Amino acid sequence: MINQQQSFCPNCLNALSGEYCFSCGQRQKRYDRFVIDLLSEASEDVLRLDSRIPRTLLSLFFRPGFLVTEFIAGRRARYIPVVRLYLVTSLVLMFFISGGTSFTLEAEGDGPVEPEQATVYRENFDDFLEELRLEQLVPEHSESLKSHLRNQADKTISLLETDPALLVDRLFDLLPPVMFVLLPIFAVFLKVLYFRQHIFYTEHLLLAVYNHCFLFLSLLLQRALEAAEGTVLSLVTEPLTIVVSLWIPVYMYQSLRVVYQQGHIVTTLKALTLFVLHSTLFYSVLLVAVLWQALTL
Repeated sequence: MINQQQSFCPNCLNALSGEYCFSCGQRQKRYDRFVIDLLSEASEDVLRLDSRIPRTLLSLFFRPGFLVTEFIAGRRARYIPVVRLYLVTSLVLMFFISGGTSFTLEAEGDGPVEPEQATVYRENFDDFLEELRLEQLVPEHSESLKSHLRNQADKTISLLETDPALLVDRLFDLLPPVMFVLLPIFAVFLKVLYFRQHIFYTEHLLLAVYNHCFLFLSLLLQRALEAAEGTVLSLVTEPLTIVVSLWIPVYMYQSLRVVYQQGHIVTTLKALTLFVLHSTLFYSVLLVAVLWQALTL
């Protein structure tokens, strides 16, 4: 409740004409009340947030493109903010994937490499360095660079010998920044493919963010279903894993249909083009990130 004696916002000093300041948006609440009143109000805020969670997740997972159209139409308060949704889904996914790496390696028997195999790796890399030509560099710099590459390769191979799970964990750590870098580029692809739609770039970016959030949740669900393999629940989880895998491409296609309102043939061609472009870019950026990680161990 607003203090009746208070006619200005204490935060920005602008005149008040309601519960919220029209200038800075601060809610004008009094805190000189009974504790039970404050707890009641806080519980209402939590329940209001909780109601947005299932509404957002169900719409995100089962209604392709719906949240994009809702956002554009201005109906945003009933859903989780898109930036928060992206951050939470990506962080949760990476946490569970990296957390299960060691278990996966042990379960599949992919333990440390044998010393003989590690020696082969080192010899192959030495052969590569011998054939590497760096005519643009003076001999001293060329040898210095080769020495640095050899040291970094030795560190990587040593990790394969002693703790391959740690190496895989570090590689998984690269996924969030790689996916984040791809977001604006993927939106550029959408802008080029749908240039006749006269849609703002931010709306293309919005679709890219929501589709990536859906992909993160799908991968997280697949990860959870795979954890039940070999148990009595596998009779249910294995078919569900197949359903989720099939739903991903269908979802991506349908989201383009809902947002851009084009025919099946045109949408199919553009969806295939986007898949090829996105996959090529993803593996290229990931390769660069892996090489950078190997050089900075």
